[in-house]
Amino acid sequence: NLADEPISGEVWIDELRLSGIKKDRGVAMRIQSSLKLADLGSANFTYSRQDADFHRLQERLSRGTNTAENLNVSGKLDLHRFLPGSWGLSLPLNTSISRSLNRPKYFPGEDILVDPNAPPDTIMTQSETISFSTSLSKTGKSDNRLLKYTIDNIQTSFSASQSRSSDITYFEKWSESYTGKISYNIPFGRNNYIRPLKWMDGFPWIGDQFSSWQMYYTPSSFRTSMNFSEKLTWNRTRTQIRSPDSYNFGLNRSMNLDYKFSNNLSSKYSWSGQSKLNEYRGYAWMAVKNLDPGIVTNTTESMNTSYNPSVLKWLRPSFNYTASYRWSDDLSREGQNISAQLRMASNFTLTPVKFFEVFYKPPTKKRTGKRRTRTSRSREETEEPNNGKSTKKESKEFKSLSFIHGLFDKVNPISVSYTETLNRSANQIIGEVPMGYKFGWLPNHGLEQSDEVGTNLGNWDHKRDGSIRSGIKVSRAITINFNFSQNLSSTRSGTGIEQRTLTRDYITFDDLFQNGFPFPGWSFRVSGLEKWPIIKWFAKSASMDHSYSGKETRSWQFEEISPEDINFFSFGSFTEDYKDFERSSRINMNFSPLLGMNMTLKKNISVTFRHNRNMSLDELPSGLTIRKNFSYTSTGTYTHRGGMTIPIPYYGDLRLNNNVSFTLNFDMNDSEEFKSGDKVELEKGAFSSSWKAGLRISYQFSSKISGGLRYEYRESDSRTLGKKVDRDFGFDVNIAISG
Repeated sequence: NLADEPISGEVWIDELRLSGIKKDRGVAMRIQSSLKLADLGSANFTYSRQDADFHRLQERLSRGTNTAENLNVSGKLDLHRFLPGSWGLSLPLNTSISRSLNRPKYFPGEDILVDPNAPPDTIMTQSETISFSTSLSKTGKSDNRLLKYTIDNIQTSFSASQSRSSDITYFEKWSESYTGKISYNIPFGRNNYIRPLKWMDGFPWIGDQFSSWQMYYTPSSFRTSMNFSEKLTWNRTRTQIRSPDSYNFGLNRSMNLDYKFSNNLSSKYSWSGQSKLNEYRGYAWMAVKNLDPGIVTNTTESMNTSYNPSVLKWLRPSFNYTASYRWSDDLSREGQNISAQLRMASNFTLTPVKFFEVFYKPPTKKRTGKRRTRTSRSREETEEPNNGKSTKKESKEFKSLSFIHGLFDKVNPISVSYTETLNRSANQIIGEVPMGYKFGWLPNHGLEQSDEVGTNLGNWDHKRDGSIRSGIKVSRAITINFNFSQNLSSTRSGTGIEQRTLTRDYITFDDLFQNGFPFPGWSFRVSGLEKWPIIKWFAKSASMDHSYSGKETRSWQFEEISPEDINFFSFGSFTEDYKDFERSSRINMNFSPLLGMNMTLKKNISVTFRHNRNMSLDELPSGLTIRKNFSYTSTGTYTHRGGMTIPIPYYGDLRLNNNVSFTLNFDMNDSEEFKSGDKVELEKGAFSSSWKAGLRISYQFSSKISGGLRYEYRESDSRTLGKKVDRDFGFDVNIAISG
């Protein structure tokens, strides 16, 4: 108080105390019983209850507010056991009844307890479900050919369920559903083929390949199915207001045909359709009588063709063509929506050493056993001069070819792949879609579109992907792998906007990522370092890793202009000519790891070390951002396995195994961000650095008791949060109880 006059006032303290705390105990129980009547059937009974006050050992308080009771009774009866076994039928019958009751402890929105002996129905949640299902199929094969390919391959099933429930809002909620399915599957034999070029067996060079060519005269398999589903739901509120019926009667049909034309040419076709039969409510048999599928709302078709010729041993090409089509009608607008996807993929695998062996294949080295008698050794000595001259002359002649063969053998198979994908869609078209548009040999559907469609006529998306992979085995311990990939995509929307995107492997060396060029990613691995000097003194096994992957991504957007097509193999001029239309670009380089080490020391000690460097450039018309991340990760682990033996009278020795492991880790991360508005001068932006060290001790006593102790120390520093220090200590104990 700095004034001369005294200050007076009042202080009010509101004291809050808790008294009469309820400590009600909760009980959870479950009763389960099963009955099996030989091979005729079985029955199961399950009852469970959990009070609202029940909580588990790891919970201090109960999280539930309801007392839940559940009853489930199910049974199965194999009706085919009452039929002659020679019929080979399977006719199981399954039924189940389930009931559930949830009684709240308090009235909704209040803290007033509910009388557990007379709870009102209006606050309880009750449900009851009755279900029934059966199926009919043939398990044995008939001797009659007609039955073998008809009745034996038909399977049918039917199920029905009815449920009713009530809660605080609804006096009654009703739901009933019926589903049925019939399917037919006929597998054809595998030996349904002829060999029209068998007479070419023995021809030089190509005789083996052409003589084994097989041509199949039957499909591989044929499958078709039809299933229906009927569902009715309605509800009645507590105020006795009944909702309208929600009724749906649907039919799904499908058909699949697989045909293998030859050894290396095969095709698959599938069709599926969905339709509504709501008009036949209560008269489903009329739809079957009239063979009426109802109003078709959705159809899909797909065809997949693969061709894998195997004429040359050193070249393995493969081709795949996939076409899929979808047609849908929501019945609320004029016209239908269609979409088609086309995908053509090709791959070529070239094995350099097999290609070289077409011209020269070194002789196979043969091992000769030791001579046992003096006579054989003397004979060998007399023949040595003549054989030595021919061998010496032959080695001089083919020594260079054997050396070249060894170089080709070090090159891994070269894999080149190219894939094109075209996605097309059109909205509210009117008319029958041509077959050529569905499967790709027509560029346009040629149909009119509804006037209601507006500007969103459809989309067009074209993607091209190419990649090449290979590697070099420098030695048994040193391997190098290379990978280069490139992707081009072009998307046109119905509004006339076109977007193009380029992605390819890339590398650059300057700070602003300006002087770069396409370059493949690589990975490098050296094993067997435990044989090197110094390392062999303490390491049982050691290896070193290094890898790099970089990507360049650029995107353009064009509106009211049609740019030229991008050449997949040469598009340097496109990036310069349309620089003004570029919306974003990104270049990232990842050394993950720049250096990695894996070592296993003596006495079960393992050590790992990783150093990663990641750099990226994000460029927009408004400026650019450069990010740099560096990380160091190291881990050391020591494991000890042991145990003890406890003698027990009248039982013998009891062996208890236990494992103890110590894990020490150290991590350090640094990240920096630089920004530039003029794309020349860089300013430092956000930054962060952190490091942490931790120790964990894990202990496992037998297979049912385990635990651990951990401690971790962390320090971090950032531009926004400043410096921060964290310490973490904890332990855990796990005990498995079973019985």
